[in-house]
Amino acid sequence: MEKKMNGQINQSCPIVDLHASWLALNPIHGCINSCKYCFLNKYNIRGIKPNILVEPKAAYELLKASEYYCENFPLCLFTSTDVFATKMNIDYCLELLELFSVNKLKNTIV
Repeated sequence: MEKKMNGQINQSCPIVDLHASWLALNPIHGCINSCKYCFLNKYNIRGIKPNILVEPKAAYELLKASEYYCENFPLCLFTSTDVFATKMNIDYCLELLELFSVNKLKNTIV
């Protein structure tokens, strides 16, 4: 996935990624929390400031343009951060969900 280098995140996984039972959308990587139980531990992206890789509109466009995109496939958001850990993450999520609503995205969100 990603590795922390000099305190910065080096993106090495796609923003839109196909998993076994969902399509992941991860436009923000990193988490300020340092929870010992967190699955982000294996990617070394916890305990650091979240990094916005693309703005919400670009994330939406990447999703829709992805070769994996299908409106019947569940969409899992923000698995590379804690979306509620910072105001920046929350604001980003709200803007992205508004884009989904305005554009009538039909995917189930998980």
